[in-house]
Amino acid sequence: MSRRVLVCVLIHKLSTKLENLKNIKAHKNDKFLIILDKISIQIDKKKFKNFKIIKGKKKTNSVPYHRNLAIKYAKKKFEYILFIDSDTIPNKNIIQNHFAAHKKYKSIPVIGGSVIPSFLKKFKNIWEFFDGVLSWFSSIEPKKDQIVHKPYHLPTCNLSIKTSFLKKYNIFFDEKLKTGEDVDLCNKFRSLNLNLMLIKNAMVIHDDRKTFLEFFKHQIEWGKHHYHLRYKKLLFNNNRLFLII
Repeated sequence: MSRRVLVCVLIHKLSTKLENLKNIKAHKNDKFLIILDKISIQIDKKKFKNFKIIKGKKKTNSVPYHRNLAIKYAKKKFEYILFIDSDTIPNKNIIQNHFAAHKKYKSIPVIGGSVIPSFLKKFKNIWEFFDGVLSWFSSIEPKKDQIVHKPYHLPTCNLSIKTSFLKKYNIFFDEKLKTGEDVDLCNKFRSLNLNLMLIKNAMVIHDDRKTFLEFFKHQIEWGKHHYHLRYKKLLFNNNRLFLII
Protein backbone atom coordinates (compact mmCIF):
# COMPACT_ATOMS: atom_id res chain seq x y z
CA MET A 1 0.00 0.00 0.00
CA SER A 2 1.40 3.39 -0.99
CA ARG A 3 1.88 6.12 1.58
CA ARG A 4 -0.36 9.17 1.51
CA VAL A 5 1.45 12.51 1.83
CA LEU A 6 5.14 13.29 2.00
CA VAL A 7 5.59 16.67 3.68
CA CYS A 8 8.86 18.24 2.59
CA VAL A 9 10.45 21.00 4.69
CA LEU A 10 13.74 22.68 3.78
CA ILE A 11 15.54 24.02 6.84
CA HIS A 12 18.01 26.86 6.35
CA LYS A 13 18.30 28.27 9.90
CA LEU A 14 19.26 26.72 13.23
CA SER A 15 16.48 28.75 14.86
CA THR A 16 13.75 26.77 13.05
CA LYS A 17 11.17 25.39 15.50
CA LEU A 18 10.16 21.85 14.57
CA GLU A 19 7.37 22.06 17.13
CA ASN A 20 5.44 24.07 14.52
CA LEU A 21 5.42 20.90 12.41
CA LYS A 22 4.71 18.55 15.32
CA ASN A 23 1.38 20.35 15.90
CA ILE A 24 0.16 19.38 12.42
CA LYS A 25 -2.37 16.55 12.38
CA ALA A 26 -0.89 13.72 10.31
CA HIS A 27 -2.20 10.31 9.25
CA LYS A 28 -0.14 7.23 10.10
CA ASN A 29 0.68 6.89 6.38
CA ASP A 30 2.01 10.46 6.11
CA LYS A 31 5.67 11.31 6.59
CA PHE A 32 7.78 14.43 7.13
CA LEU A 33 10.97 14.73 5.08
CA ILE A 34 13.32 17.30 6.65
CA ILE A 35 16.12 18.44 4.34
CA LEU A 36 18.94 20.34 6.04
CA ASP A 37 20.29 23.06 3.77
CA LYS A 38 23.91 23.87 4.75
CA ILE A 39 23.21 23.32 8.48
CA SER A 40 23.30 20.45 10.97
CA ILE A 41 20.80 19.89 13.79
CA GLN A 42 19.88 17.08 16.17
CA ILE A 43 16.32 15.78 16.29
CA ASP A 44 14.75 13.67 19.04
CA LYS A 45 13.75 10.53 17.10
CA LYS A 46 11.38 9.38 19.85
CA LYS A 47 9.50 12.68 19.71
CA PHE A 48 9.49 12.92 15.91
CA LYS A 49 8.89 9.30 14.89
CA ASN A 50 7.49 9.98 11.41
CA PHE A 51 10.33 12.37 10.46
CA LYS A 52 13.12 11.45 8.05
CA ILE A 53 16.23 13.64 7.93
CA ILE A 54 18.33 14.23 4.82
CA LYS A 55 21.47 16.33 4.95
CA GLY A 56 21.54 18.43 1.79
CA LYS A 57 24.53 19.26 -0.34
CA LYS A 58 26.24 22.64 -0.40
CA LYS A 59 25.10 23.93 -3.76
CA THR A 60 24.66 27.48 -5.04
CA ASN A 61 21.04 27.04 -6.12
CA SER A 62 20.25 24.71 -3.25
CA VAL A 63 16.49 25.27 -2.99
CA PRO A 64 15.39 23.76 -6.36
CA TYR A 65 18.05 21.04 -6.03
CA HIS A 66 16.77 19.94 -2.63
CA ARG A 67 13.13 20.16 -3.70
CA ASN A 68 14.01 17.76 -6.51
CA LEU A 69 15.52 15.37 -3.96
CA ALA A 70 12.15 15.40 -2.23
CA ILE A 71 10.30 14.76 -5.50
CA LYS A 72 12.52 11.73 -6.23
CA TYR A 73 11.87 10.41 -2.73
CA ALA A 74 8.10 10.99 -2.97
CA LYS A 75 7.74 9.33 -6.38
CA LYS A 76 8.88 6.01 -4.92
CA LYS A 77 5.82 5.35 -2.74
CA PHE A 78 3.78 8.48 -1.93
CA GLU A 79 0.60 9.71 -3.63
CA TYR A 80 1.23 13.38 -2.92
CA ILE A 81 4.06 15.69 -1.93
CA LEU A 82 3.39 18.80 0.15
CA PHE A 83 6.02 21.55 0.31
CA ILE A 84 6.08 23.72 3.44
CA ASP A 85 8.87 26.19 4.18
CA SER A 86 10.64 26.25 7.53
CA ASP A 87 9.81 29.94 8.02
CA THR A 88 6.07 29.24 8.18
CA ILE A 89 3.60 28.18 10.84
CA PRO A 90 1.12 25.79 9.16
CA ASN A 91 -2.53 25.31 10.04
CA LYS A 92 -2.89 22.10 12.07
CA ASN A 93 -5.23 20.61 9.44
CA ILE A 94 -3.09 21.53 6.44
CA ILE A 95 -2.17 17.96 5.44
CA GLN A 96 -5.72 16.65 5.60
CA ASN A 97 -7.15 19.64 3.72
CA HIS A 98 -4.60 19.31 0.89
CA PHE A 99 -5.26 15.56 0.78
CA ALA A 100 -9.05 16.06 0.65
CA ALA A 101 -8.71 18.64 -2.13
CA HIS A 102 -6.63 16.26 -4.26
CA LYS A 103 -9.26 13.56 -3.81
CA LYS A 104 -11.99 16.04 -4.81
CA TYR A 105 -10.17 17.57 -7.79
CA LYS A 106 -8.64 14.51 -9.42
CA SER A 107 -7.67 16.22 -12.71
CA ILE A 108 -5.79 19.09 -11.03
CA PRO A 109 -2.13 18.23 -10.37
CA VAL A 110 -1.06 21.23 -8.24
CA ILE A 111 -2.93 22.61 -5.24
CA GLY A 112 -1.91 25.48 -3.00
CA GLY A 113 -3.11 27.03 0.23
CA SER A 114 -3.13 30.66 1.29
CA VAL A 115 -0.14 32.45 2.83
CA ILE A 116 -0.83 34.84 5.70
CA PRO A 117 1.82 37.60 6.06
CA SER A 118 3.25 37.85 9.57
CA PHE A 119 2.30 41.53 9.99
CA LEU A 120 -1.37 40.51 10.11
CA LYS A 121 -0.64 38.49 13.26
CA LYS A 122 1.83 40.85 14.93
CA PHE A 123 2.99 44.04 13.22
CA LYS A 124 6.67 44.84 13.85
CA ASN A 125 7.76 47.40 11.25
CA ILE A 126 7.04 48.88 7.83
CA TRP A 127 9.52 46.59 5.98
CA GLU A 128 7.70 43.51 7.25
CA PHE A 129 4.47 45.09 5.98
CA PHE A 130 5.88 45.86 2.52
CA ASP A 131 7.49 42.42 2.21
CA GLY A 132 4.25 40.68 3.20
CA VAL A 133 2.08 42.69 0.81
CA LEU A 134 4.41 42.37 -2.19
CA SER A 135 5.14 38.68 -1.61
CA TRP A 136 1.68 37.27 -0.83
CA PHE A 137 -0.94 39.46 -2.52
CA SER A 138 -1.72 36.59 -4.91
CA SER A 139 -2.06 34.01 -2.10
CA ILE A 140 -4.86 35.60 -0.07
CA GLU A 141 -7.31 33.18 1.57
CA PRO A 142 -10.08 32.62 -1.05
CA LYS A 143 -13.80 32.64 -0.29
CA LYS A 144 -14.02 29.35 -2.18
CA ASP A 145 -11.63 27.00 -3.99
CA GLN A 146 -10.56 28.63 -7.25
CA ILE A 147 -8.42 28.09 -10.35
CA VAL A 148 -5.26 30.23 -10.41
CA HIS A 149 -4.78 31.94 -13.78
CA LYS A 150 -1.77 33.64 -15.36
CA PRO A 151 0.24 35.62 -14.42
CA TYR A 152 -0.35 34.37 -10.86
CA HIS A 153 1.24 31.24 -9.45
CA LEU A 154 1.28 29.08 -6.31
CA PRO A 155 4.29 29.56 -3.97
CA THR A 156 6.19 26.51 -2.77
CA CYS A 157 5.88 27.48 0.90
CA ASN A 158 2.38 25.92 0.74
CA LEU A 159 1.98 23.73 -2.33
CA SER A 160 1.12 20.09 -2.97
CA ILE A 161 1.43 17.95 -6.12
CA LYS A 162 0.06 14.60 -7.22
CA THR A 163 3.10 12.38 -7.78
CA SER A 164 1.30 10.56 -10.60
CA PHE A 165 1.56 13.74 -12.71
CA LEU A 166 5.23 14.20 -11.76
CA LYS A 167 5.90 10.66 -12.99
CA LYS A 168 3.81 10.93 -16.15
CA TYR A 169 5.37 14.17 -17.38
CA ASN A 170 8.78 13.84 -15.67
CA ILE A 171 8.49 17.30 -14.09
CA PHE A 172 11.16 18.71 -11.79
CA PHE A 173 12.21 22.13 -10.52
CA ASP A 174 14.74 23.99 -12.67
CA GLU A 175 18.03 23.77 -10.74
CA LYS A 176 19.55 26.64 -12.73
CA LEU A 177 17.24 29.11 -10.97
CA LYS A 178 18.27 30.92 -7.81
CA THR A 179 14.70 31.98 -7.07
CA GLY A 180 11.36 31.82 -8.88
CA GLU A 181 11.50 28.04 -9.24
CA ASP A 182 7.85 27.88 -8.14
CA VAL A 183 6.79 30.17 -11.03
CA ASP A 184 8.70 27.99 -13.47
CA LEU A 185 7.08 24.83 -12.08
CA CYS A 186 3.59 26.31 -12.43
CA ASN A 187 4.39 27.32 -16.02
CA LYS A 188 5.44 23.75 -16.81
CA PHE A 189 2.07 22.38 -15.73
CA ARG A 190 0.19 25.14 -17.55
CA SER A 191 2.10 24.39 -20.76
CA LEU A 192 0.44 20.94 -20.59
CA ASN A 193 -3.02 22.59 -20.36
CA LEU A 194 -3.31 21.57 -16.70
CA ASN A 195 -4.80 23.77 -14.01
CA LEU A 196 -3.58 25.01 -10.64
CA MET A 197 -5.94 25.54 -7.71
CA LEU A 198 -5.92 27.66 -4.55
CA ILE A 199 -8.03 26.10 -1.78
CA LYS A 200 -9.61 27.30 1.46
CA ASN A 201 -8.58 26.39 5.01
CA ALA A 202 -5.05 25.22 4.23
CA MET A 203 -3.11 28.30 5.26
CA VAL A 204 0.35 28.99 6.60
CA ILE A 205 1.65 32.09 8.39
CA HIS A 206 4.91 33.25 6.79
CA ASP A 207 7.65 34.93 8.81
CA ASP A 208 8.38 37.89 6.51
CA ARG A 209 11.56 39.98 6.27
CA LYS A 210 11.84 42.72 8.87
CA THR A 211 14.81 44.85 7.80
CA PHE A 212 15.21 47.15 4.82
CA LEU A 213 18.24 45.22 3.53
CA GLU A 214 16.52 41.82 3.70
CA PHE A 215 13.40 43.24 2.03
CA PHE A 216 15.37 45.05 -0.68
CA LYS A 217 17.60 42.08 -1.58
CA HIS A 218 14.64 39.72 -1.79
CA GLN A 219 12.55 41.98 -4.00
CA ILE A 220 15.50 42.66 -6.34
CA GLU A 221 16.20 38.95 -6.82
CA TRP A 222 12.52 38.17 -7.26
CA GLY A 223 12.10 40.96 -9.82
CA LYS A 224 15.07 39.84 -11.92
CA HIS A 225 14.09 36.19 -12.00
CA HIS A 226 10.39 36.81 -12.52
CA TYR A 227 11.25 38.98 -15.52
CA HIS A 228 13.53 36.26 -16.89
CA LEU A 229 10.93 33.53 -16.36
CA ARG A 230 8.18 35.55 -17.99
CA TYR A 231 10.09 36.80 -21.01
CA LYS A 232 12.76 34.07 -21.28
CA LYS A 233 15.63 36.51 -21.60
CA LEU A 234 18.18 38.12 -19.32
CA LEU A 235 17.61 41.76 -18.50
CA PHE A 236 21.26 42.78 -18.21
CA ASN A 237 24.26 40.52 -18.68
CA ASN A 238 26.53 42.56 -16.42
CA ASN A 239 24.00 42.33 -13.56
CA ARG A 240 24.67 45.95 -12.50
CA LEU A 241 21.16 47.09 -13.23
CA PHE A 242 17.94 45.42 -12.18
CA LEU A 243 14.18 45.58 -12.57
CA ILE A 244 11.60 45.12 -9.84
CA ILE A 245 8.27 43.96 -11.25
